[in-house]
Amino acid sequence: MLKALMLKALMLKALMLKASMRRALVPGALAIES
Repeated sequence: MLKALMLKALMLKALMLKASMRRALVPGALAIES
């Protein structure tokens, strides 16, 4: 039970990190293209 909860939290953290990285990369890519 606890292990599943920790795994879910870890996956959520990874998703948030991925989303924030994408959010940071998109403006940079747009700036390079223009």
